Amino acid sequence: MKLSDINHLHGDTRHWVMGTICGFPPCCIQDFLLEYDTRSSGASWETRKLFGTGYVPCPTCNLKSEVQLKEAIDSRRVSSVPFPECPWDT
Repeated sequence: MKLSDINHLHGDTRHWVMGTICGFPPCCIQDFLLEYDTRSSGASWETRKLFGTGYVPCPTCNLKSEVQLKEAIDSRRVSSVPFPECPWDT
């Protein structure tokens, strides 16, 4: 899958589609969208589990273990590329 496959989408729709393909929980996608427009330096994201993978867990999901988060993502993931690899690079 290439990022160009969804280049025609914009804003929140694009983030929803990307998050869904990656298998991110809907609550996390929604929280990301709410915080995306209002965050200043990203400091709150840097303290969340799995930081640097492209996944930003919502505060509730951030209470789960990294193993639980990865299992939840893998169970929803549409992309055949395993988490945390980026499906847009294949």
